[in-house]
Amino acid sequence: MPACPIDAERGSGTVSIAGREPMDTLAAYVRNTDPGANAGIPGLSVPVGLTKDGLPVGLEIDGPVRTDEHLLRIGLAMKELFGRLPGPRL
Repeated sequence: MPACPIDAERGSGTVSIAGREPMDTLAAYVRNTDPGANAGIPGLSVPVGLTKDGLPVGLEIDGPVRTDEHLLRIGLAMKELFGRLPGPRL
């Protein structure tokens, strides 16, 4: 899910994913990354592209305990595959 605009007065509020019922923005963003972080397993976020509006999109990769080096090797391979991505357009 790409970044959402933040309303200066009301904060980030809610988001809808693929037209579904709106949900709390924070809950939407952390629902897949929070369990691994709380479990203490290694994780790596890799940039993989931009939306049509120029917002960055990443992929979270998690692994079992003590697989940090393996995850970093996967991340480096993905960097070679995707190349250097342009910065977000503002």
